[in-house]
Amino acid sequence: MDLSQHTYEISLEWTGARGTGTQDYRSYGRDHVVRAAGLPDLPGTADPTFHGDKDRWNPEQLLLAALSQCHMLSYLHIAVKRGVVVTGYTDEAAGTLRLNRDGSGEFTEAVLRPRVTLADEAQRELADTLHAEANRVCFIARSVNFPVQHEPVAPEPERSEDPDEYAGTFYAQIGGKETFRRLAAKFYEGVAADPEFRAMYPEEDLGPAAERLQLFLEQYWGGPKTYSETRGHPRLRMRHMPYKVNSAARDKWLAHMRAAVESLELPPLQHEVLWDYLERAAHSLVNTPDQPHSQGLRLL
Repeated sequence: MDLSQHTYEISLEWTGARGTGTQDYRSYGRDHVVRAAGLPDLPGTADPTFHGDKDRWNPEQLLLAALSQCHMLSYLHIAVKRGVVVTGYTDEAAGTLRLNRDGSGEFTEAVLRPRVTLADEAQRELADTLHAEANRVCFIARSVNFPVQHEPVAPEPERSEDPDEYAGTFYAQIGGKETFRRLAAKFYEGVAADPEFRAMYPEEDLGPAAERLQLFLEQYWGGPKTYSETRGHPRLRMRHMPYKVNSAARDKWLAHMRAAVESLELPPLQHEVLWDYLERAAHSLVNTPDQPHSQGLRLL
């Protein structure tokens, strides 16, 4: 077996024929589905500039995502070799595409802005130098013919929450960060105790999922914007498109969320405001007709 060579396979199906096909430039949709064995379907489209759907992934985004993923994985590997302990990693990547008069186009540059959290901040200078080494071994970066730049961003120091900063917001009215922490923790406590529903979450550790839920709700209700700063625009429908969400999954999610909300013992009006939003959000994410073995609703 030759371990120096690896092959990858995907399948693609165009779903935008609309019954008329390519009669003219505007008559067909750019929607398609990318599939790989054992993985959720990936909903694809074109850039919205070229009549694509803003709620689906386009090839340009996927290329940029591949560069960002590959660099992170290469960086973590190099960090282990150099004795640098990384405890967190996010990236805000951007790419530039140039269009030509003949209708062709090409990427001219990609810029990765990794934000690396370290166990020992004294290693910051060394950690920043590892990006160049990671770039040299990254499979995807080595496969493109345009430069991939790196602009490391230092993590912002943690700061205590100023109770006056969010005065007047629903976030502050119901108790701020601690309330949303309890809500997310109680919800995932219920998920963990429900074997059938728990099986719909592939993560071994539900802790990161609970943190994402907490951060999203904090931001939505007027609190810190940490969710967008670390994960980008929420785009809930787009984030859930790879998962089959039917009415049964929605109802199961709502049952666990109802128990979590009730555990907060909020005043009736605040309880109703919070629950009304959560119920509407869950209904909006249903994307699949009822089927016996649909995957579950994974909010955030």
